[in-house]
Amino acid sequence: EEIDTMKTKQITRKKKEIVVYKEPEAMNELYTQSYGLLGRDRVNDYSCGIGTDYMKAYSDPDELKDTTKKYRNLEQIIDERSAQTFEMTEEEANYQKEKERKLRKLEQYRMSAYERSKREIAEKYIKLNNRIEN
Repeated sequence: EEIDTMKTKQITRKKKEIVVYKEPEAMNELYTQSYGLLGRDRVNDYSCGIGTDYMKAYSDPDELKDTTKKYRNLEQIIDERSAQTFEMTEEEANYQKEKERKLRKLEQYRMSAYERSKREIAEKYIKLNNRIEN
């Protein structure tokens, strides 16, 4: 009897909740949902305005967890923010320096690729012009 009742019961499993921190990025007005940014290292979601990413469509949706803090009034916000310090710890300062170093390196790489591309275009233009003139 117990086996039959256990078979009819629906077994539910708890979903694991993981909060992944991602550095905020400035949103560019030139890009819309149907276009992607070039030069990103890893893209995990290829969803756009005309379709959804295949993996996202066939996987279990994550449970949304509300992490925003609610305040009752303005005084509560002022009290909480007056106690905050805006000095970076040594770990935060090192993280910020490393982040800036990586951004400078990426910018140097982008500029060198731009200059290389500009030279190649100029060379092709000169070759094509020489062919037309001859």
